[in-house]
Amino acid sequence: MHDIRPHIPEPFEKPGTLLYIGARLDACAWLTELADAGNEITLLEIWPKNARDFTGDPRLCNIVLGDVRALPISDGFDYVWWWHGPEHVEQKEFPHVIERLLAITHQLLAVAAPWGRYPQGVYQGNPTEQHYWSVYRPSLRRLGMETATDGRANTPGSEIVGWIRK
Repeated sequence: MHDIRPHIPEPFEKPGTLLYIGARLDACAWLTELADAGNEITLLEIWPKNARDFTGDPRLCNIVLGDVRALPISDGFDYVWWWHGPEHVEQKEFPHVIERLLAITHQLLAVAAPWGRYPQGVYQGNPTEQHYWSVYRPSLRRLGMETATDGRANTPGSEIVGWIRK
């Protein structure tokens, strides 16, 4: 998304605690902007190498090694930011994961994924990078999310964003 701030300005305008789910050094969209806005960011990352790569990163307050499907976090956060992550879990697991994330979200849950078909297997040796499903608007809207898209569906570089305000 070229600029998500018109759709979900809250974490940029009213900083708070933020759970950032999943990141690689070369794939951490909006992390710098969210940190620069003053958010206190906790990173939840499943792949140990990726978590280690962020050790000492001044943008982060905490790093938790764990799987969003098992959600090893019970603390609440003002914002939950899961950018390019939904496609990495089975589609049938996604509603349950969203339900669990909403339970720890005080203000806003935001997710993003490639928009539509975007096959990907193991990436840089990381098996958790595999894409399990293609994300389209109906899947997000059924869960009560507002949506925005960028690019064209089923085209590399396109993106779909969904969010729920509480």
